Amino acid sequence: YLFWKRGEQPSWLSDFSTGLALGAAMTVKFSGALLPIVLAGFCLVRKQIKSLFIMAAACLLVIEAAYLFSSSPLLYFRNMGFVNANHLKNYPFYLFGELKPGGWWYYFLVAFAFKATLPVVVFVVVTAVEATRGFVDRWGEMILLVSIALFLVATTIFADQVGVRYILPVFPLVFVWVSRIVPRFLAARSGTVVLAALVAWHAWSSVSAFPNYIPYFNEMAGGAAGGPALLDDSNIDWGQGLKQAAEYVRKRQLENVNIVFFNPFGGPGSEYYGLPKNFREGEVVDRMLVRRPTPGTYIISSHYVARLSHLNPAWKLYKPIDRIGESLWVYAF
Repeated sequence: YLFWKRGEQPSWLSDFSTGLALGAAMTVKFSGALLPIVLAGFCLVRKQIKSLFIMAAACLLVIEAAYLFSSSPLLYFRNMGFVNANHLKNYPFYLFGELKPGGWWYYFLVAFAFKATLPVVVFVVVTAVEATRGFVDRWGEMILLVSIALFLVATTIFADQVGVRYILPVFPLVFVWVSRIVPRFLAARSGTVVLAALVAWHAWSSVSAFPNYIPYFNEMAGGAAGGPALLDDSNIDWGQGLKQAAEYVRKRQLENVNIVFFNPFGGPGSEYYGLPKNFREGEVVDRMLVRRPTPGTYIISSHYVARLSHLNPAWKLYKPIDRIGESLWVYAF
């Protein structure tokens, strides 16, 4: 926003303010390191070299202050190398019921299409069509579109394809961009009605998902129940439903319960909530596919439901008897 504003009224103060904001964004999250590429590119195109140096100085001042003016000014950039330190080479990513090492170039576009509310998807499509007629604010829209495109490309190349969460910084930029079509909607009474309906639909989709926001999928995906057929991992379950599972078991006084829980962080185990010990990740395939599950009630993470269905299509013949918090599926064997 500050970079856009300084484009209208450039001054050393606006350059310095933009640099401070840039430094804050980079310090808060390493993905903010993409922002200097956008800002430097636009400054070079406009031959604003002096402004670029002022912004860079202010940015480095904030970063160094965050690191308490460490002995090495490159400490921030060295720490960026740890971002992908725990990535598993050749890890098979999941999309549309298929597993593939390396993933797909369009993974995050698909994730956005199914994880954003349907009204937002409609707004994006309508805005894209409208944009073919020209810019409303050329400078502002170029900043938004270049930033969105750069972030999507960088995320596709460097990030693990395990969740729409990696492209969350794109959402605010998309919301600002699609706002360009609001005046056209308001120009006609019918357009005002359509706009109000879409905004109300978006609000209802957001509120009605409470408290199960992580496994949310829009209507095009078939809702949360359709999620495991499309995406896995943090798109559908991130270990947030264990407490709900414990309450479910207690209320129904279930016995012989088996927990197949997705616990990516290694936090409190199922025993903490009075549940049986969780299956270890290496046991899941053996105990659920190689051998027929022993009699009992199984509470299974939707992440494993997705992958088990791929590894053995016969698994789809097993029908869940219930769902807990949209992310845990209950089976009876």
